Amino acid sequence: MLQCFVDDSGSDPQPDSVFVLAGYVMEEASWEDFADKWDAELDRRPAIPYCRMSAAEEGSGPFLGIDEPFRKMKVRDLANVVRQSCPTPLAIRMMWRDYAEVVKGNVDPRLDNPYAFLFFKILAMNLHLQKLGNQVTDFGFKPVNFVFDDQGPAGLKCLDWYGALKERVAEPERTVIANTPDFRDDRDVTPLQAADMLAWHIRRGHSFPNEDRAEVFGLLNPLGILVYTYEPEELHRVVEAWNTRLDPNTI
Repeated sequence: MLQCFVDDSGSDPQPDSVFVLAGYVMEEASWEDFADKWDAELDRRPAIPYCRMSAAEEGSGPFLGIDEPFRKMKVRDLANVVRQSCPTPLAIRMMWRDYAEVVKGNVDPRLDNPYAFLFFKILAMNLHLQKLGNQVTDFGFKPVNFVFDDQGPAGLKCLDWYGALKERVAEPERTVIANTPDFRDDRDVTPLQAADMLAWHIRRGHSFPNEDRAEVFGLLNPLGILVYTYEPEELHRVVEAWNTRLDPNTI
């Protein structure tokens, strides 16, 4: 079984900002080893109950009272756990400006959410990764257990869309997305904390390109990262497809 853990960053809809969905995919047994190492690092001084990058940057939440040099050290040491385990990273980006200009108000209200576009693309990217693997070796196609950070109502809508999608696709897509996604709290699921770290650094790199965060980002994707950016042209095509091919009664 493969598991893919995904978190988001940049949900504040500023025109020049980017919305990111990013995470890691790896075999289930390897994630168990990762979680043990991540928990051990959390327990090292200065100990924190969980890691969230916005809190690490601000010195709030689990990082409250920890001086900035030690917060940075903690983030680096946790990122090194990712480097040791070497899961496959992937990410999707969408400019809020493009969403506002192309999508907003032009699709069914139940689908009028940037998270929906990124959610479905994460599924497609996992299929793409398995196809690439089969070009090198007889990998076959494996179901992926998708775990997303809790999104409240948006997550519940995604589950409705997912059920309709799964009934429509053929193989090998149906095998890859066979398992219904789960939405969990990143405070309780350590791989989601790693996904949060990756998504945050990608979004931060866009918003503050002059910041020097190369060391940590390099630890988060030591072998490179598959990043997909939604361009306006593709958003137009997706909007058209959703408006002409989806049955409103199935979403």
